[in-house]
Amino acid sequence: MAADAHGHHSILCNAGAGAAAGVIAATFVSPLDVIKTRLQVHGLPKNENVRGSIVVSSLQKIFHKEGLRGMYRGLSPTILALLPNWAVYFTIYEQLKGRLSTDG
Repeated sequence: MAADAHGHHSILCNAGAGAAAGVIAATFVSPLDVIKTRLQVHGLPKNENVRGSIVVSSLQKIFHKEGLRGMYRGLSPTILALLPNWAVYFTIYEQLKGRLSTDG
């Protein structure tokens, strides 16, 4: 019974680790997702003097107009939609890795 409890504990830890990793990744990538979405919807900026990177100038523009909140617009729905995916993916990956690995 101890092995079963340990296996169940391992699955929960893997699911939690996968979910946490997904949340961290989404948080770091969210500003880039906001820029990508806005460029897809509105296209490239026209009649503006863009010096350097479009990504950097877009980040500056969003930050000045909307603040930090504008850079993370849409993060909550992304996390809610993908949290189960990250948890299941990481858990299955770790389980398969353990079963397919050879010790000798």
